[in-house]
Amino acid sequence: RFTAVFGAELEPAAEARAGVAGATEAVEAAKVAGAGGVNLRLSRVEAAQRRVLAALDAVEAAVSGGRGGGDVRAAAAEARAARLAAAGAAAEAVEGTAGERGGWILFVDKAAAKRCKDAIKSCAWLDRSRRAGASRDGTRIALPITSIGATALLRTFSIDGAGAPAADNAAAAQPALLALAEGAAELVQSTADGGGSDSGGGGGDGGDRNGGYGNSGSYEVGSIQLQPKAMHKSPAAVIKAAALSLLPSTSPAPAPGELPSKWEKLGDLALLPAGCFASDAVWTPAVCRQLYPLVAAALGVTRLARQAEVGAGPKRESRAIMLWDVEARGGWTTTRELGVTYGLDVTKVMFSSGNGTEKARMGGMAAAGETVVDLFAGIGYYTLQLLAHAGVAKVYACEWNPNAVAALRANLVSNGVAPHRCEVLEGDNRRTAPVGVADRVLLGLLPDSECSWPAAVAALRPKTGGVMHVHGNVASGEEEAWALRLEAEVAALAAASGRTWTVRVEHMERVKWYAPRVRHLVADVRCTPATPAPVLAPAPTATPAVGRSRAAVTLRSEGEADNKLEGPALSDGAAVAGMEAAAAVGATSSHHPPPAAATAAAAAAIRVMPHDALQAPRAVVH
Repeated sequence: RFTAVFGAELEPAAEARAGVAGATEAVEAAKVAGAGGVNLRLSRVEAAQRRVLAALDAVEAAVSGGRGGGDVRAAAAEARAARLAAAGAAAEAVEGTAGERGGWILFVDKAAAKRCKDAIKSCAWLDRSRRAGASRDGTRIALPITSIGATALLRTFSIDGAGAPAADNAAAAQPALLALAEGAAELVQSTADGGGSDSGGGGGDGGDRNGGYGNSGSYEVGSIQLQPKAMHKSPAAVIKAAALSLLPSTSPAPAPGELPSKWEKLGDLALLPAGCFASDAVWTPAVCRQLYPLVAAALGVTRLARQAEVGAGPKRESRAIMLWDVEARGGWTTTRELGVTYGLDVTKVMFSSGNGTEKARMGGMAAAGETVVDLFAGIGYYTLQLLAHAGVAKVYACEWNPNAVAALRANLVSNGVAPHRCEVLEGDNRRTAPVGVADRVLLGLLPDSECSWPAAVAALRPKTGGVMHVHGNVASGEEEAWALRLEAEVAALAAASGRTWTVRVEHMERVKWYAPRVRHLVADVRCTPATPAPVLAPAPTATPAVGRSRAAVTLRSEGEADNKLEGPALSDGAAVAGMEAAAAVGATSSHHPPPAAATAAAAAAIRVMPHDALQAPRAVVH
């Protein structure tokens, strides 16, 4: 064409002739590709065509004196039209293969890879289901791009300079478009099976079938297959997708909370929260027959149960129901936690994994050789940890729920506990708990265990005292008041049984949030025999200044800083009055609770006794 228009003396150099010939062949191949739906490195074709147009413009400028000028402009227009037609056909080819396997790749020089990736990512064109790759020599990067992105790039690139951008976000994609224009990038389609190349650059060899690239120059891009990313869906997402897909179009929408986002997994049984799949209008038997096996598979279990509100009675029995139990095994299951095997029937007995930190703390107690009384043993939540890990000599396990007692006995056997190390006392602990034998007493009942505080005091050894681990639900911000009241009432109970004890909350464990702004706390209350206090003389008319009594309670929970709770400081005169009230409490029979007024007065006594007068921390009662 150049020779015909301009004559032999203006015949272009060999490089220009090669460029024209290559572009012409590529355009024809692209037309065929557009008809057959096979992409042939179209972006590189575009770059070659742009170079041809630039060469034609340069030639036209050189012969602007008139010879051949019109023919040059016509040739340029023809080449531009061919370029636009090829890119349009490529865009149609991309759209036609949107559902095919394999996928599209933006093959970019390493220097331009970062900005090109950022560009297609900002346009939401980056295919996140595949991993990026690199050529064997590391000079080129393969970026996975969606078919929508490939279409948009080709259409925008094809009419650049000839009309409005084809993509709304063409500005954001400018770095990728510029790389295509400069020949630093090309848009290719990878084969689904990693087979031989269909590109104009030549067939790929066997080395390219595993995601490799040709070495130098040609880059056998047709055989590229990027590795897929492992798509990890959460079990909750899998359950939601399965549930919604099974609901008929006429079904009401599920209410909030009916699709589980959390659950408790106990062995091969999953315990779903109350309210999950609860609406009979939505979760019909026909839907549930298909859904429950999918839910069980997503959670990796063979049975499903749903929690319900705990029984209102004092035994706090479980009301959970079985949802999916193909083998009719019922609610009995076993789970292993902190080296201990727990067995229980979830439809009859409660189990809380949320108390795991307290179980671990009990197992780590320095209690070797001690005798322990567990007033609310349940299935052995804390009893088994003390026996298995803390090395206690013996536990008296009190429990009045017969279902929990059966589970406790089974758990003692399954964990290999010798019979003489644990004595199970079935019934109300206020009647069954032993007296004067314990070094440590556990009161693990929520929302509070106050009903058994007298039994706990009585269970401790009268001459040596011991530690009470008192559980309770306490409003946030009221921990100090609860600790002070706990010390006061335990001291009053000790006095009522004729025991002179120093009572001190030496540690407070924050186990978990039980409800909004309500904490599950455990107070470690140490009770030790007190040195008899000196007789105090009547207060003079002008009471001299005395030292201030201070006591501290340490609160700690994992990840939280220690805090100090300090008690009040009052005068000796108030202490004398308080001690007289405490003495009144001490005079009452251990078989009858002290009057409320006397107990309150004793509590006041505990708070007013000056430390320097008693030679011991506060809460000392005669």
